[in-house]
Amino acid sequence: MTGLIQHHHGRVVDAPGDNLLAEFSSVVDAVECAVEIQKELKNRNTELPENRRMEFRIGVNLGDVIEEGTNIYGDGVNIAARVQSLADGGGICISEQPLIRSRPNSLWAMSIWVNKQ
Repeated sequence: MTGLIQHHHGRVVDAPGDNLLAEFSSVVDAVECAVEIQKELKNRNTELPENRRMEFRIGVNLGDVIEEGTNIYGDGVNIAARVQSLADGGGICISEQPLIRSRPNSLWAMSIWVNKQ
């Protein structure tokens, strides 16, 4: 996943437990990356027995973040985490903000949670 995130000009901010938080400066890059991650995982899962398959839920949100060193915090991250919980396993949920707002030089927080069913 890290390779796909970097390919789409993002960076992995944190990966606690079964979670992964990445940021992008472009919502287009974030969404394209999310789609590629889900496609790649779907392809990998087809080769595995059902009890070994992993499904990810991805949430994308545009929001203000606070940068402290290499970490990010704030509503942008918190909402991305909540939005991902609305996605089905193998799905992507995008909050309303990326669809109605476009600001140059904004940080896009994309949080990815592993959901093994």
